[in-house]
Amino acid sequence: MDNNDKKVIVGKKQILRLLKENHIKSIRIATDAQDEYVRSIREEALRHNVKVVAEGSMEEIARCYGIDVPSGAVGFLKD
Repeated sequence: MDNNDKKVIVGKKQILRLLKENHIKSIRIATDAQDEYVRSIREEALRHNVKVVAEGSMEEIARCYGIDVPSGAVGFLKD
């Protein structure tokens, strides 16, 4: 996934809302995120045919995208 993508959405609620509105092009999920958290995002992404990649820890994702707290997932907005 592109670390330089400027249109990044953080957090499950935002990702799920924007998935339903068809604004997300892909999602990166932390490999150490809780199972229920991951399941809910993966299920909704599957419904909307959005690619999900499990890559990096919650701390790595936070550091990579300038987030102050560990994050289980980031969504990338469509152009």
